[in-house]
Amino acid sequence: MRFSGLLLLCLLAAGSAHARPYSVDDLLKLESYGEVLIDAKERWAVVDRRSAFQSAKTFRYGFFTSRLVSRVMIADLAHPKGLQPLIDVEEGAGYWAAAFSPSGDRLAIFRLKEDVVSIGILEIASRRVEWLPYAVDLPTASPAPVWLDDRTIAFSALPDGRLPNALRYAFLPQSETPALWREAEEGALPSARALGTGHFQNVGIGGAPRRLVVYDIKKRSGRGVFTGEVSDFAISPDARLAAIVVLAEAVGPKAAETVAPGFQARRRRLHLVSLAGGLEAPICPDCDVAPDLLSWSGHGSKLLFFARSRAGNWSDGQLHVADATTGDHPIAGQFKPAVSVEYGSSLEVHATWWGNQIIALGSTARSGSTTQWTRVDPASGAATPLLPPGARLVAVDDSAIQYLSGGKLWNKPLRGAARLVEPSVEAVRPDALDPYSVGSRPFLNSWPRKVFFRTRSTPGPPRLIPAGATEAVPLEPSDRVVAFAPSTHVAIVSRVDSRGVGSLLLSKAGSLAPVDTINGHLAAVDAPRVVHLTSAGPNGAELHHWLFLPTPTGGPPPPLVVVPYPGFTFGGDHTPPPGPADFNPEANPNILVGLGYAVLVPSIPLAEAPTDAAANVARPVTDALAAAQATGLVSKARPAVYGHSFGGYGAMVLAEETDAFSAVIASHGPYDLIDLYGSLLPQSDPAESGLVLTLSAGWAEAGQGRLGSPPWKDAARYLRNSPFFGVERVHAPVLLIHGDVDYVPVHIAERMFSALHRAGKDAKLIRYVGEGHVLWSPANIRDQWKRIDDFLRREGDKAAK
Repeated sequence: MRFSGLLLLCLLAAGSAHARPYSVDDLLKLESYGEVLIDAKERWAVVDRRSAFQSAKTFRYGFFTSRLVSRVMIADLAHPKGLQPLIDVEEGAGYWAAAFSPSGDRLAIFRLKEDVVSIGILEIASRRVEWLPYAVDLPTASPAPVWLDDRTIAFSALPDGRLPNALRYAFLPQSETPALWREAEEGALPSARALGTGHFQNVGIGGAPRRLVVYDIKKRSGRGVFTGEVSDFAISPDARLAAIVVLAEAVGPKAAETVAPGFQARRRRLHLVSLAGGLEAPICPDCDVAPDLLSWSGHGSKLLFFARSRAGNWSDGQLHVADATTGDHPIAGQFKPAVSVEYGSSLEVHATWWGNQIIALGSTARSGSTTQWTRVDPASGAATPLLPPGARLVAVDDSAIQYLSGGKLWNKPLRGAARLVEPSVEAVRPDALDPYSVGSRPFLNSWPRKVFFRTRSTPGPPRLIPAGATEAVPLEPSDRVVAFAPSTHVAIVSRVDSRGVGSLLLSKAGSLAPVDTINGHLAAVDAPRVVHLTSAGPNGAELHHWLFLPTPTGGPPPPLVVVPYPGFTFGGDHTPPPGPADFNPEANPNILVGLGYAVLVPSIPLAEAPTDAAANVARPVTDALAAAQATGLVSKARPAVYGHSFGGYGAMVLAEETDAFSAVIASHGPYDLIDLYGSLLPQSDPAESGLVLTLSAGWAEAGQGRLGSPPWKDAARYLRNSPFFGVERVHAPVLLIHGDVDYVPVHIAERMFSALHRAGKDAKLIRYVGEGHVLWSPANIRDQWKRIDDFLRREGDKAAK
């Protein structure tokens, strides 16, 4: 064990003596940026600028509260004078940018007002906006509307008065349960909601229909070209056809397979529809279509998608090509597409067109189990490995592809060998400040035709290098390019300093100039001192841990709080999130440091499933703790531990596996994995989504739980990995925190509290009514942190005696 000789003393600059600690109020005042768009003629940049979180009219939208405090701003790229409001706004409504028209003369924008999302068409020159008479959906794969030309736009519309599922999700139980209670009280209507499985699996299934609308701006009229439970759509490049994915019947898991977090609870069917009318063709009616892959060929005649058979597994699925005249053609042959589950619940298959060929991520008979980008002939299925294993595709046009491999940028022409473009590259496309505005399909299966810029940091400091430019633009290590104009080489760069003050900068003619600043209140905040620690991990591998320290007061070293999260490991070159500008009301090291505590964030590696997570948590944490105490910078008294979600699980595991801690705070954690298994998400609408198993089975079997099977097949593994069954080994006082509409059911925390009570332990349970897995009400956030501080101080004082 050792600690870095270099203390990363953040912001020990002149004037820091007058800085103050970070507080909960600082968190609630946080501003942010959302979508940043540049029009095709590179005249304008529009920015979603979000006011202080606590200024929202309501907090019912949870994570999407930021949409309610959002305003659309504009900057003139030729004569930048900062951001200017683009439209007049209504009290209590939020606005964000959707998409520029092809000419850039119009901008589609969204408005959230009184639980309805509307779409408006803004004329940039006059700043006049026409609000269309539709409640619009925000499909997860691609929420933005699609411009067919400069006067015609396509979007998915909902029945009047209905919100998109993404916004309904946060407050669905709070809004619908009272109505059902009233029905039961009044006795006139039944308040039952039915679900089924097996022969009954379609009981209660059938959500609100959506309409794919094509709207003519000049005529001020729209027409529906398709009605159904539309979950995704993609318009062909020639604007003649729409590929539409529709939710169909419910589907249950196979008894013999492990359920993954990406389990799809309803089948998806594909239709090709003529936007002019006269054609509506179901494609491969017995197929179940994977989300996020709808790729039209460059001339708009052929559609690439991935599907499995009705009775098949995703791992046995095939790429398909369809067109309006010949129908569906599955690609047979020796190529096996790679199917993975990423980010907890996203089923991923990666493929696109390269001229009249397909390139896809997968394996062949020649490559065996090696996954790599492969060229596939759509007619014969012949497959040829194309890029080295581990290469990342970054741009595709008909003549060449560009990719990253080994930190280097390469160009591979249609014929001939790859050519090295740049020996050290970190990024080649803009970052999305709000991925939910962009959608999942552009991230997974949409690539630009060329690499228009790149950033690199070795040798020397970071630099932005536009393609074809003669000058590189110097950057700070944390800078992110969030929009880029390829013809003029203008870039919008997001920068957040070490205190959390954020800014947007305009990169032009080789220099950077600020155009806007947010979170100025953090300029007065004292950033924590940061110490990098290491210890030996499994098989001797080095683990990196991070220690955050408050400003020295001249008194004794500060008490320590350990914030664990099993499965998270960190590098030694960057501090782990959250930063001071990140809205994170749970287990936030910045708030803890502001309250006067030192905070240790340890790396806790876990093996892939199946494994016993509980048996692998304590050793990395106690080694990190020993390294922190060896610095002499923290109190020698026994520390506290505070974890949220799976970190709350980790906190309770640590409370049972070691006596190293004087106090335990566990919030929103799954303490009994048998009890968690099979629980239904209160925020889900089974009629819309089917019987979602992401948490109730997928999390346990193949997600963070890493248990590998349902409990009836290996109950012993569930028992030994559940802190609920080790409650007698808890000796430190425990504070349990939970929301009563959390998707981790509140009764799990209640049962943990009851078990501690029955075992004669010291414990408190705080339940926040109307809150889910994260607290969103400012009053509740303040209350939570006051209770946490009071608990830590009381138990810390006892431990110090």
